[in-house]
Amino acid sequence: MTEWRSSRRNAAPRPRRAAQGFTLTELAIAFVIIAIALGGLALTLSAQNEARQFSETQARLETAREALIGFAIRNGRLPCPATAASNGLEAPAGGGACTASLNGYLPGASLGLAGVSNGYLLDAWDVPIRYAVTNWSTNTFTTSGQVAAKGVTALNPPLRICSAAACGSGQVLTAPDTVVAVLYSLGKNRLATGLAADEAQNQNGDNDFVSHEPRPAGGGGGEFDDLVTWLPLNILVNRMVTAGAL
Repeated sequence: MTEWRSSRRNAAPRPRRAAQGFTLTELAIAFVIIAIALGGLALTLSAQNEARQFSETQARLETAREALIGFAIRNGRLPCPATAASNGLEAPAGGGACTASLNGYLPGASLGLAGVSNGYLLDAWDVPIRYAVTNWSTNTFTTSGQVAAKGVTALNPPLRICSAAACGSGQVLTAPDTVVAVLYSLGKNRLATGLAADEAQNQNGDNDFVSHEPRPAGGGGGEFDDLVTWLPLNILVNRMVTAGAL
């Protein structure tokens, strides 16, 4: 009995069966999980990047609006928009009857803005920011000395911000006769041609502009991702009065 127990204790352990590799099914499942994880990560990064670009562009539009007010305080008028060929300088130089009052570019060079490209302030998608200014009462707001000389009550016609291209009853977002300048970015789609109605309204050269939440290409009414801000008359006048420019 003693010898049997001893032999059992001293017996060599049985070799374990070699571990088996992954089956094709297991590998396929693993690849699907990895692909889903990577796809989700890519979507997250894309959404974060898009949100960053949106915020950066909004900040640049606000910087541009402040620059317009500063220009008006220094010069007694707003600058004319730049044209595609003016290298970021207002057209014409010195203001007056603007070459592109209602459908031009922010004159980054004339405003002395930092970070411009060829004189134009770009949005986060590297497209020049657009700018429109009222031509009310023989270009009062872009002619030196005329804001102070004429005084300002209600603009007629003013620029209007609307919730849709029709700009009909109930669609005007701004108080009557109050908007002197509009700034906007073409947004992520960068479209200057082939536009849906609401985006086309911002570039057609009239007094009406559209601003609302982004809308995908398949949405009712067509794609819209322009970012729009504006300069109300009361803010401009109050800031000029406070600075002693009126």
